[in-house]
Formats: sequence, C-alpha cells, structure tokens
Amino acid sequence: RSGFQNRFGIRGGFGISERLSVEGAYTFDDFEANDPFWSLSGHSGAIRFTFDATSSLQVALGYSYRAGEVISYALPPRPDLVALAPVRQPDDAFGSPFYTAYRVHASTNAFSASASYSLSKNTAVQLSYEFRDTSDGPLEYFNHLVEAKISFVY
Repeated sequence: RSGFQNRFGIRGGFGISERLSVEGAYTFDDFEANDPFWSLSGHSGAIRFTFDATSSLQVALGYSYRAGEVISYALPPRPDLVALAPVRQPDDAFGSPFYTAYRVHASTNAFSASASYSLSKNTAVQLSYEFRDTSDGPLEYFNHLVEAKISFVY
C-alpha cells in the first residue's frame, strides 16, 4: 500500500543509579494511504529499564502500549469480525482465495526482554524477545518476536 508515514515521538530517560537507568517514550504514528481504508494511526507509550549487570553484560526489560487502528485479515465469512469492523475490503495479497481485510481499533500490550554482551571493544552479541498481545473485544492476536544479532562497531 502506498502512502505517507508520519511519526512524532518524544523520548527521555535518566540514570536511577550508576548501573540502572529508565527511559520513557511517547509516539504518535500516522500512515496516510492513497485509499482511506488503509490509513492507520495510533498512540504509543513505552517504558524500559536497563541494567548493567557486569562491564560486558547489559540487560533490559520493557513494556509498551499502543491504541489505534490495525488491519486484520480472515477468510470470509466471519460474522464476529463484521460486528467489530463494518468497514472491510477484499484483498488478494495472500493469493487465492481472497482474504477479507477488516479495519479495527485495537490495543496492543508488548513486553520485552533483551541482553547484550560485549565480546570485544568493537563486537557485541545481542538477543531480544518481545511478546505482543493485540485485542479488540473477542478478536485477539499474539506475537512472539525473537531477534539475535552480532554488532560490529568501527
């Protein structure tokens, strides 16, 4: 879907102690698509605590909340979704048979944990996990996101 992505955010934080810090953020995201059905917006808030366990190991825990529009896909007929989302549109993005796209206002709670370990002055290994729960009444989606990476700094 083509359109314009607008994003406004503010982030700040401070050190609670020499090894523990906290940061908070607010974001307003707005995607203006060529077709109004696909235009989505939402408000998010987040908090994250970071702890320096050792000089090489940093651990972080976070929580975020988003309220706004999302697109849900399903094979018709779904009378439960029609009640939640009277505005819907057939979509061939997944091939045949056509799915129906439902535009709903939903909330997302996300919990995250990550660890970063410095292997050397220029190299670190990072591992993160995030659990997302998006819901609108009886409609509920769960996501598990895992990321592993090696970072090189030069």
